[in-house]
Amino acid sequence: MNNSIIIKKRDYIFITLGIITIFLIWLFASLIINNEIALPSIGKVFSALKNLSINGNTYIILLYTLLRIIISLILGILFGIVLGVLSAFYDWFYYFISPFIKIMRALPIASIILIILILFGYRGFGDLTFSPIIVTLLLVIPIVFEAVYRGIKNIDVDLINVGRLYTKNKFDMAKRVYIPLIRNELSIAIVQSVGLSFKAMVMAEYVSQTQTSIGYSLLNAKANLDYNYVFAWTIILIIISILIEVLSKQLIKNKR
Repeated sequence: MNNSIIIKKRDYIFITLGIITIFLIWLFASLIINNEIALPSIGKVFSALKNLSINGNTYIILLYTLLRIIISLILGILFGIVLGVLSAFYDWFYYFISPFIKIMRALPIASIILIILILFGYRGFGDLTFSPIIVTLLLVIPIVFEAVYRGIKNIDVDLINVGRLYTKNKFDMAKRVYIPLIRNELSIAIVQSVGLSFKAMVMAEYVSQTQTSIGYSLLNAKANLDYNYVFAWTIILIIISILIEVLSKQLIKNKR
């Protein structure tokens, strides 16, 4: 018990030292370069960060980006599960769907964004533009699909046969046998999808110039040479990304 507490304290110390080192590198680099456009100073970036934190519009922008991420994650997870289950039970469906999955997995994010923009343009419901949501959706589906498909395929046949003896129907079989046995793989896939979707969403918003979004705010800051705000938004993105990942891991851990 005491050893585990010591290890945790030691870990936090090294994490803190790592963060301090990053800021020291930034400080010395900004002093050496001495160019606010090339590399803004820590003071000016944190001043911009403070301005963003007291600006109500910042929270509206964050809300819209998070809403797009949630929509794309929910749809991506649902589609991935359905396609993975069907592929695991029907070989013909796996061979039919596998080319689409491989294309989604192989395409670079930039190519996906451009293709979706060509196909869908800037259509959407108000500020909920379709393009960034579809881009993120196409990145999430293959991750969840692979986890569900491999998870079901790797289940021991003997466990399935035993499960059939104690279950009433397919729904009961899924609830008592399949879901518990693939939960770990699915949980890992969801955590990976959360991290990837956040990065992909901001990039898609940036390229598609989606109004009321973090990506568009970065684009505006870059166009106006407000690099203090580019760095400030980047810090916000890092903080939110870490929080989302930690929360998603904690939620999954609690459900276990």
